[in-house]
Amino acid sequence: MKVISYYTLDTPYAAEVRALEASLRMHGLDYAIEGLPARASWVENCAQKSAFVRDMAQKFDEDLWWLDADAELCGSLPDLGREGVDIAAYATDGWSLNSGTVFFANTDGARRVIDLWCSYCETCPFVWDQLLLMIAVHNVRCDGDLVFRDLPETYYKRTKSRPMKRLKHQLFMALGFEKRPVVRQNQASRRFKSSAQTKGKMREFSSDDAPADVRAALRNRSSEKISMEELLRGSVFDLSREETLCAE
Repeated sequence: MKVISYYTLDTPYAAEVRALEASLRMHGLDYAIEGLPARASWVENCAQKSAFVRDMAQKFDEDLWWLDADAELCGSLPDLGREGVDIAAYATDGWSLNSGTVFFANTDGARRVIDLWCSYCETCPFVWDQLLLMIAVHNVRCDGDLVFRDLPETYYKRTKSRPMKRLKHQLFMALGFEKRPVVRQNQASRRFKSSAQTKGKMREFSSDDAPADVRAALRNRSSEKISMEELLRGSVFDLSREETLCAE
């Protein structure tokens, strides 16, 4: 089992990734982290994730954990492949997948999801990669046998930005009122996204822009596929819209 990640070269993420590497070494885990050239915008940088995961899956014949470059490992990562799991991630409200921590087993099912995810990201580099990953998971699951496991929030624990909230969180953990994180997400995008290079006015579409029927299908694990063609033909991912749809 291996942990994989990448960071964008000549950006603040090159420094952020050092904390991830240190945490992986402390837990004695094998990992592969690479630097990739930055693209025109933050959302396009994130869209590289699918192709990177595919390349790593082809290179390494083993189960993989993806962790964002600004994450830190705080606990043990299980090899979920031994439990028959193909893919695992934490999904807010049961449908909004968070791709900062994702398990990919070395299975045909996981590879089908990765290939479809890559296709979606190549077609829609302006759509958040995590929304496209959840749609890929859903559509592959509709085709047949795919085991997706919902991870608990401890695998995607966001750092509190305000000092008092951070102190309260640390106190509650010390007292046992809150579970300690397995993976801490330091949310560097909140600090760096506004300064990311942008060539022209780049529009992007987040999970919040998913229409109600898509959210319902994902939440209810519908047996009907979600058509990306229909989403592109309609007004959901319409690049001609005046407003810029921003990250949370």
